Amino acid sequence: MCPVNCITWCPHHPDVFLSCSSDSTIQLWKQDCLSPLLSFTSNHGAVRELRWSPKQATVFGAVTDGQIEIWDLNSSFLDPVIVQPAAPGLKITSLLFASLTDCVVVGDSCGQVTVYQLHNLPVGGQGNLLKVLHCSASSKEL
Repeated sequence: MCPVNCITWCPHHPDVFLSCSSDSTIQLWKQDCLSPLLSFTSNHGAVRELRWSPKQATVFGAVTDGQIEIWDLNSSFLDPVIVQPAAPGLKITSLLFASLTDCVVVGDSCGQVTVYQLHNLPVGGQGNLLKVLHCSASSKEL
């Protein structure tokens, strides 16, 4: 086991949260469960921070030292749908989804803040996450 670096509650479902750790894992939890419902792995090292999209219940962003990852659980449990590497020599340190636009704001180790516009993400919906979790639970029973 490695240190947990960040925990964040889902703004669309108050009993669901994400955690990330130095072993490159992201785990999706339900408050009343003792083990994670889903586990994801970043291919680029320790996951330092993560945030849920305020607009889409199945979308979250993760930060490693070397890249930003945008995950959409409607599209894939295996890989992020968007990966943006850090500029050479920089470490990404923080991430925040804009609440009114399809943008993400990212901070880095040199004190810079960069805004990225996200393209081709789904239209928001609170019910989508529960559907995804139900499908995931059904596939585990096979």
